Amino acid sequence: MTMTLAPPLRGVKQQPTRPKLMSFSLPTDSSNDSNQNDSDSSSDSSSDSEPETIFGGERVEEYEDYWKAISMVRLLKKSCKALGVAKVKDQGRSPWADHYGHFAGIAYGTDDETGLKETCDDLDGNLPAYKDEFGEPEGEFDVITKDNAEDFGLPADEFGDDEDPIYVPVEYDAPEEVWYAEEGEEVDDDAVTGTLEGVSGVGEARAEEALELLKKAGMKVVWA
Repeated sequence: MTMTLAPPLRGVKQQPTRPKLMSFSLPTDSSNDSNQNDSDSSSDSSSDSEPETIFGGERVEEYEDYWKAISMVRLLKKSCKALGVAKVKDQGRSPWADHYGHFAGIAYGTDDETGLKETCDDLDGNLPAYKDEFGEPEGEFDVITKDNAEDFGLPADEFGDDEDPIYVPVEYDAPEEVWYAEEGEEVDDDAVTGTLEGVSGVGEARAEEALELLKKAGMKVVWA
């Protein structure tokens, strides 16, 4: 993703290596051997057992999607604030507000659709416990934290000291404009030539020539 305002991977837990038995040992009586063997057996059993977790190391699709949606909600909430966009009131006027509304709907639901929060409420565990167990969601992400927020155009002071990282899928396309073009607003030159070049048989040179002719005629291209 490229933002103009813009995982260590999970490691595999290694079992501790058990020390080799010594080839030399002092002789002991059989009763001590029996007690020692019982003690060793108990110790080995304890060391071999993995600590129990809520999810048993198995990822849950609903929690994965909820985690990612929440990350996008947090990203877009901070982005809207930095851009001076009202994340709810400006929906329909700003693509940033519309993106916020889209991911908030996925996370929390809408009048017509159940959100992932409600879905996960019916599952074992909760999102904080899921985060603790897996560390980060599955996939490829730009990871935004307080330390690198300004590299993505976001103010660092909008992040708490202990705030969770924001995971932004690398394929996410952030809006290029803060506001949608208003009806009657003049279209910039690049948009005019780009549109003309999309017409069959009109290349870059002819598009630029057409733009110059429009300007010479004193005409403007506006959004309808």
